[in-house]
Amino acid sequence: MTEEKLLAGYEMDPLYIVGMEGFYGCLWYLIFLPIFQFVNCNNNDLCNNGKIEDSHKALTDLVDKPKLLIMSIGIVFSIASFNGSGVFVTKYASAA
Repeated sequence: MTEEKLLAGYEMDPLYIVGMEGFYGCLWYLIFLPIFQFVNCNNNDLCNNGKIEDSHKALTDLVDKPKLLIMSIGIVFSIASFNGSGVFVTKYASAA
């Protein structure tokens, strides 16, 4: 709904909007990721090493398991194409 109003009211390139969504997502991630490194968590099913986030372990897993790295890159492209397609449809057709 917000994207439809944005695309109808202003002359904006759909890929620019997708890029801005990605930029703001990365910005929020960069803000909250360091905080989550220090938040304690007692639920073993949800947490790793007693913290909400363990970036060192995540990066180690990506380096040690090439399949995981390939799947992660595939997911990034999948989400980018999904978001791009959605914004193009909203721009040139309708969100409904």
